[in-house]
Parts: sequence; structure tokens; C-alpha cells
Amino acid sequence: MNQRPKYLKPIKVVERTLLSSLATIRFKRRYYLNKKTGEYIYLLDNILKLQKYSKLTRELRDKILIAAADNSYRKVGKIVLQNYDAISASTVYRTIKNTDIYIHYDNFERKPDDIVHVQIDEKYLRTTSKDRKTPLYTLSIFTGKTTKEAKCKRSVLINKSIFACFSKEELLNELKYRLIYPYSLKNDEKIFVSIDLAPYIKKIAIDEITYCEAKYIPDKYHVLSLLKKITRFPKKYLLPLTKEDLKKIIKAKNLEDNQRIESKRIIKLLKTGQKIADLYKENGYLGCRQECSNSHYYSYRFYHP
Repeated sequence: MNQRPKYLKPIKVVERTLLSSLATIRFKRRYYLNKKTGEYIYLLDNILKLQKYSKLTRELRDKILIAAADNSYRKVGKIVLQNYDAISASTVYRTIKNTDIYIHYDNFERKPDDIVHVQIDEKYLRTTSKDRKTPLYTLSIFTGKTTKEAKCKRSVLINKSIFACFSKEELLNELKYRLIYPYSLKNDEKIFVSIDLAPYIKKIAIDEITYCEAKYIPDKYHVLSLLKKITRFPKKYLLPLTKEDLKKIIKAKNLEDNQRIESKRIIKLLKTGQKIADLYKENGYLGCRQECSNSHYYSYRFYHP
């Protein structure tokens, strides 16, 4: 058996408790002073690679992350510990928040004509407090779509990847990384950035992505839904409206502040005489599907009882 280094001076013996899916584990280990660095350490914790200030074993943390894909925080705590008391929702939340997941993937194979589509949105979640909602920023990237040959006739996105985080800066950094790897985006290559009319998304397309030609196109669903509330027109009559038509409508209507602001954002995207329908006739544009991704990957995950 290897002897401990002489520069480690024993200070005291401390008991630690770990929680696994099978049982509660209690053991004692020594607390040392490293004479060389002046640092205090638990040598056994370092050898076993135990996380500081956590009672959860790595095996239990893995089960929490897997269960959290389809269940609420509260339900996850009951699922992973079936034999004894459940883990609290706040513990599940902290486990997910403090866990870094690194994914390795090979470059996607893109055809020469495939255009990268970047779609960004946000969901507001109740986390540690019912009265406070936290924005979760979601990102989807794909290069094309196809149709299943089986019973389902829905389109299937090609080279799709998704990402979510609680920080705009982290979202932007991840986006920049993925455009280069695994999507192998070249300088001055054209991409589409879209979702709703939030100004920070347009800023990402225009100001932040500088090494390629980023074209911002607002999601048709959000645009038509807003204009339908304002005009009371059926959606099929909204697409032929021009920039000048929208200006007249806004001037004639007594709009709420948020409706007026978003309407002006639509007007700024249109050129003189250009119709709303023309926004979606860009060559290679496949539409926006981020709301579907949010519903499929995130809504069920956070709100299912």
C-alpha cells in the first residue's frame, strides 16, 4: 500500500455522508494540511473524485440528469430515490445548474447548397421561487429538411443540434463555436437567423456574427399573429400588405405600446413597396421551427406534473 506523502499533515477525522440510489453511505476520512502549498484537503475525496459540498454520488447525479429530460424537478426527486425520502426540487435544480456536460460530435456533412438556419428563442421558467421567472434561452441549428418515408408525414430537420442556457453571453459563445464546428461555416457564407421580433436576436444576426452573411428573418407565425390582433384580418389577407399599408394601419389604430413597438420593427424590415410575403421568399429559406423545438424539448420537461 502506498504511503501518504510526508508533506501532508493529518489535522482531524471527519465523517461524510453520500446518497446513492441504493443506500445511504457513511464513512470517515482524514483532513490534511499540505505543508508545501498551505492548502487543506480531504485526500480520499480527491482520490474518489467526490464533488465538494454535495451529498449526491456521481451515479445519482447521472440519474437525475437523465430523469430531468422528461420530468419536473419535483417528480425527478421522487423517481431517482424510490426506496426512501425524495430529493427536494431545489436540490435537483442545483444539480442541473452546477453540472457541465461536454459533448463531442463529428462535423456534419453539408451539401454545397445547404444553408445553415439559426433559430433563437426564450422561455420563462419558474425555478427557485414561484413568483420569479428565469429566462431560458434556447437555440436550434439545422441545414435542411426532409420528409419521412414511413407513416409520419412531418418534415425531419437535417443536421439538427439544440442548446439551452440561462445567459445570453453563453448562448452567443456556443452559437459562434457551433457555426465553426461542427457546421464548418466559411467566411462570408450566408446563414439565416430567425424567431420572434426580440431586438437582441436581430442584434446577434447583425452585430455579433461578423464572419459570415447573417440574414435576419422574423418568424412568420409571430408576425402574422401580431398583425391579426391589430387589424382583425384573417392571416391570408396579411401577407399581401406592404410597408406603406402597415404605416397607415398603425397611424389609424389606437395600439398598445408593445404592439406599436413590434409593428414598427416589422416596418423597418420592409423596403418601400415590399410585401410581408416577400420576407419569406429568400432563396433557400426553410422557415422557422423553434416554437416546435421549445414545445417538444422544453415545455414538457419543465411543466409536466
